[in-house]
Amino acid sequence: MVSRVAFSFTLLVVLIPVIASPKSASSQDQTPVLGSDLVDQCKAYIRFTTSGSGDTFKAGECFGYINGFGDGTGSIAPLPPSVNWRGRGYCYTNASSVTLAKVYLAFMEKNPKYLDYDEGKTLLLALHDAYPCPK
Repeated sequence: MVSRVAFSFTLLVVLIPVIASPKSASSQDQTPVLGSDLVDQCKAYIRFTTSGSGDTFKAGECFGYINGFGDGTGSIAPLPPSVNWRGRGYCYTNASSVTLAKVYLAFMEKNPKYLDYDEGKTLLLALHDAYPCPK
């Protein structure tokens, strides 16, 4: 099993070039990232967290996307339990990025029709399915 320090360091080394790489300002120049891409990345992430081997770039992409998505929506960061997330599509969770990657993979396996959808939309659908807000 990979130690947390080694795992964190490896992900940091993988994510620095990804985060630091310049992106084109024009959305026309960018190819959309699909749910199928995030599935591949998250499979690599789960493989990396369990065995410490595999495509570290893809693993880092999944880790970064899920954590960035949570940071952007405020849904994964620790918040007071009194916060009401109704109306956001899904409710707050403090699940780890590994758990969220597994949730995403399970959802996409059950719903392959979403493989050609945008990765953000498919992640939102998966979180809504796994963490619905109480009525």
